[in-house]
Amino acid sequence: IDEVCPLEYSEDLRYWMIDENFMEFCCQDKLISRREAIMGEVAKENATEEEEIPEYFGEGYFVPYQQALWDLLQKPQSSLPAKIMSLVSVAVVLLSLVCMCINTFPEMLILDVNNDPVDNPKLAAIEAICICFFTVEFLLAFASSPSKMDFLKGKMNIIDALAIAPYYIDLFFMPLPDLEPPTDNADMTTALPVEEEGEESALGNVGKIMQVFRIARIMRI
Repeated sequence: IDEVCPLEYSEDLRYWMIDENFMEFCCQDKLISRREAIMGEVAKENATEEEEIPEYFGEGYFVPYQQALWDLLQKPQSSLPAKIMSLVSVAVVLLSLVCMCINTFPEMLILDVNNDPVDNPKLAAIEAICICFFTVEFLLAFASSPSKMDFLKGKMNIIDALAIAPYYIDLFFMPLPDLEPPTDNADMTTALPVEEEGEESALGNVGKIMQVFRIARIMRI
């Protein structure tokens, strides 16, 4: 009895239709005590894993709506709309990654006025739509979170922020590529300085790398 698993031993007894009462009293007592101890530990571990700390949203008129929005965005298993929202989010992530991969094909790139390859405008528009979706989703999740500080410390939320931020830095601080042919009156070159091009490329690469990590959202479904 000491060298076998009491759960497996009990299964063997049931399989061969042997009643435990036929065992010696000492062996039967040892089997039952060990089996109950193991089952108690298993039940305790399962209860610990399933136990979820209740989230406190405070008090107020909008608290139910805040909690409903939080469940919709962060708890896919809470309801059917939350499941659908999670699937939509994953679909947008996959669409963004597919466009990012397609945009690396030389056939999809176009040339600016300096004959430098730049992103395809159509794929760039799709990326802009995806980034807008990610931004709205992130801001709504932040606004509805029960603890703003814990939300900002979350690993997935940090990845989301790092995946979104380079796009806006590139959008607001880097000059857009000039796709129009140069005019006769143009007296200044439209070529970007080498340093600006390198900085823009670095920011773009950071954003694309972090977008790859967003595929981890699939694990939340």
